[in-house]
Amino acid sequence: MLAQLTVLGLLKLLAPRFFVAEPTRLAWFSDVQAQFMPVMWWMGRNGQGTVPPLVDPDVGGNGNFTADMQYGALDPLHWALLEVLSRFDDLVLFSWVFAAGTVTATGLGALLVAQRAGARGVLAVPAALGAATSGFFLFFGGDWWPVLWTAPFFLLGWYGLLRRDVRGALLAGLCTWGLVNGGNIYLVPFGVLLLVTVVVLEGRAHGSVRAAVRQPWLRGSVLAMAGGAVAASPTLLTVAGLGEFAGRPVDASLMGNSGFGVPNLLDVLVGGASMHAIANDWMGVVQQTPAFSTFVVALPALALVDWRRAVRSPVVVTALVLCVSAAAATQLPSVLGDLRIPFRYVLVLALVLPVLAVVALSLAPQLTRRRVQVAAGIVLLQGAVAWSRSPALAWWHLLAVAVAAVALVALTVVAAAGPGRGLRSPLAAGVLLLAAAAPVFLGYGQLADMHGRIQAQYPEQYRFQGEGYDLGTTVEDFRGRALATDTAVTVLQYDSFDVPPDQRAEAGVLFGDANLLAGLRTGTGYSAVKHLGTQTLECRGPVAGLDSCPDLLRTVPAPDGTSLVWLDVLAADRVYASPATPAAVLEHLDTSPLWAAGGADRTYRTWTRVTPLTGRVTWSAGTSVGTEGVLSTFARLGEDQERYTVSTGDAAGSVVLRVPYWPGYEASVDGEQVPVRAFGGALVEVDLPAGLDAAQLTLRYAPTGVRLFWPLLGLGALGVAAGGLLAAGRRTGTPPLPPVPAPGYPASRRRR
Repeated sequence: MLAQLTVLGLLKLLAPRFFVAEPTRLAWFSDVQAQFMPVMWWMGRNGQGTVPPLVDPDVGGNGNFTADMQYGALDPLHWALLEVLSRFDDLVLFSWVFAAGTVTATGLGALLVAQRAGARGVLAVPAALGAATSGFFLFFGGDWWPVLWTAPFFLLGWYGLLRRDVRGALLAGLCTWGLVNGGNIYLVPFGVLLLVTVVVLEGRAHGSVRAAVRQPWLRGSVLAMAGGAVAASPTLLTVAGLGEFAGRPVDASLMGNSGFGVPNLLDVLVGGASMHAIANDWMGVVQQTPAFSTFVVALPALALVDWRRAVRSPVVVTALVLCVSAAAATQLPSVLGDLRIPFRYVLVLALVLPVLAVVALSLAPQLTRRRVQVAAGIVLLQGAVAWSRSPALAWWHLLAVAVAAVALVALTVVAAAGPGRGLRSPLAAGVLLLAAAAPVFLGYGQLADMHGRIQAQYPEQYRFQGEGYDLGTTVEDFRGRALATDTAVTVLQYDSFDVPPDQRAEAGVLFGDANLLAGLRTGTGYSAVKHLGTQTLECRGPVAGLDSCPDLLRTVPAPDGTSLVWLDVLAADRVYASPATPAAVLEHLDTSPLWAAGGADRTYRTWTRVTPLTGRVTWSAGTSVGTEGVLSTFARLGEDQERYTVSTGDAAGSVVLRVPYWPGYEASVDGEQVPVRAFGGALVEVDLPAGLDAAQLTLRYAPTGVRLFWPLLGLGALGVAAGGLLAAGRRTGTPPLPPVPAPGYPASRRRR
């Protein structure tokens, strides 16, 4: 833990904005700044107690926070994170607090697994440090926080299974809950694979799976993990119920696989501290990240193992299954169902390969001259492949090879000392620990080198980690620059990528959801899961910009025969249009009797509705809507989102709300359910019966996962507790591994 915190402290000195400035892309605004941090901060600030809002219609089609598992809207474990984040005003400070917690927990998980499996501490510590500072985990996770959040659950859950006691069962259940709800769905299949492998190996050891599951610890662990999955199921049920209304449009590929995010298999297998994901030039400047680095001698160490003896350890076999499966998974199609960018599976290799290396080396070393030569050859191969991918970084590759070579010498000396013989070479152990910490700084140096090249070409769009503070680091910085604060408007932003971020900041509207830090809801946001109906109408891009498509001006026949367009129906009472807004849109706003021009605000032209909306009712048919007693707020757990007083005549009526329609919306009139449907595939429309006189119309968001949230959470918690009790039926805290014959260390050095 001390080593990990030391590495993070040094990294903070070099790159103060590492976890908020998108280290993978070098851009001023990243997924952290434009999505995770502002949304999660806003959810925490607007929660009731610790329970966050579920939907905010004023964020438009991106405002359903239950649709994106990454936010944890239905996860009490995330609620604690939201509560802590909402108490911070300095966002950079929080990013380091979050990183320190998750990186330390990840390293601790790797260390516990390795030592429980029989790895010597002098090897397990640097391996854990290497896993917790691996390239994908830090550089990609620094931008995509679910990587940092879920990695500890994966490793600690594995450790829980290895404990074989009541604490292990409880830990496995809790970690299953966190992993399934963590937002990194790419890691969940490997959690399932981990459990299946453990059960199968136990079955082999006991003659059958049935005999294996008679062990209290295994039955208890399986039950606890099932309970954790049940506790996480409200999120899964809600996401599954969104159907055709939610998704992330992807470009069709003629062959069914665009190759986007599919790394070269040789890169995956060889890795290395300086390897870059250059293959096919996919994903733009993400390629500048040394995402394949992990424990610097993890791969060479495999050559120093007697595998015939090593595979007698169930943990070694489990780690092999995970590594081989992860490497194969990186070659899946770019899009497979809801899974995108198979490069993400590299995370499993980064976390598990160090554990595999040191456990196998501790249990079954084979330190012959030939084996050491093979290990040295692997180091050279890593450098050669890395150089072939990015020859412009030749000096960095040479430095990486030198570090790996020194680490290999230190590893060989430490491994040759053997267990139970004391620490023969404190110097070698110290060198190995320092070498394990080196790749993150090598990666940062490469990043700085590449940044200089990129900045020379695009000086206005990119700057490096240590800079960028003029864009703001505190909530007050964002509020001070915002176009408006604590209000809901509609911003028509047609130049998302054409205007440099500092100019966007000065203009008062930022990318994606960053505006939420000022309480500014712009009618859109930045999300991996969008409302496909509203997105189609607005032609929204990934960071809340619009394309010049005609659908916003498509006519919608109003009930009274007047002509409205979709812009009139979707917009809030105040509209801001960026300088790049198409002339046709400006002409409509200038000439429509619904809108009154309001002049310019910084670089934006503004309009306001001549007649403000009643709440979010954008029109009504055969219905009068009173202005008293209106409730128009967020969707919350078990509470009304909208409330209006409505009256109808002799015929039935209806109202259309400026609320994106999601499956699970329910409406009632004086307590009686009334139909809710999707108007134009986009907005909520409520049918009202005839003869209503000052009746109360209510709308709430209650999909299956929300309705069953508390029962499922309670049932899951009971399952975890019951699993712990079952595991406690008999003390079974025995070593998790059958004995592996101890190697003869002097004989292992003979030449072969």
